[in-house]
Amino acid sequence: MLHEIISQLNPVDLPSTRQQCQKTLKKFHEIFLHFVASKEGPNWKFWSNFVKSSCFSYIALFCAIRSGNWDLRLASIKRMVPVFTAYDRPTYRKVLLQHLADCILLPAYILKDLKRGGFSVSITGRPWHSVGLDEAHEMLINKDCKQSVIHPTKEFVSRQSLYFPFRSAVLHNIKQQLRINLDGDNEHKSLELATKARNIKAVANINAMKEFIATSALLPLDNTADVTLNDPFTHKLASPAEQHDLLNFTHIGECDFKTYVQHTYLGNYSTKPTARQHRLKTFATIKPTKQLASNLQKEKK
Repeated sequence: MLHEIISQLNPVDLPSTRQQCQKTLKKFHEIFLHFVASKEGPNWKFWSNFVKSSCFSYIALFCAIRSGNWDLRLASIKRMVPVFTAYDRPTYRKVLLQHLADCILLPAYILKDLKRGGFSVSITGRPWHSVGLDEAHEMLINKDCKQSVIHPTKEFVSRQSLYFPFRSAVLHNIKQQLRINLDGDNEHKSLELATKARNIKAVANINAMKEFIATSALLPLDNTADVTLNDPFTHKLASPAEQHDLLNFTHIGECDFKTYVQHTYLGNYSTKPTARQHRLKTFATIKPTKQLASNLQKEKK
């Protein structure tokens, strides 16, 4: 079906091709959601939620930085906060929520520049190769300053003098990416097609991952015996408490996060955020600590 639709696309008529692609992707998205909804079992439910929500948020943030997409960056951060809330990371919850609130209150001219991609920069000038401004600072200025202190030799000074033309080109790219000159097109650059060698390597990586998923049963299609959540790598069965927490951590985090926002930022004092930690159980091994040993001794008494 996919090959038939692609074969009907007209590469000459770009607007028509774009509309056809959008309709095709929308249709496949609906088919995929229907397929996911038709499956049952805790393992399928857990991995489906992980791929579509938890893991996707990190992938979206990575793509947002690489492409300079400000709205996607905010959306991915917003999706991460409930996870930090559920797994007892109050500092991340507080800092990220304050960051989102600050972004809403930014002046219009700053928001305009950020939406143009001003929060990231491509050092080489290539699209979809941008990094955060702090990363660019570490990769360029801080690195050169440290090297000049560690190796203050004649050879290093000579090498740096030959490096100046390249540095000038890099600064020009940074200026272009930061839109210091606001004239010109402000749309995000489209993704360029990779070279043939890169395509071959990407296909090989995808096939290797598909083979691994098939052999390790990460996404079991047969749900007849899928009644208990299990670790696909160690094949350890989850306890009832572990299964409940792993399947419901998103809902737990969203409810707590909503209550925290209403109480802290909206002034709705009839609601009160959870004071205690959730201490959700996972397949991870609990590291023994003095506090844990003390609590276990108290429970035995």
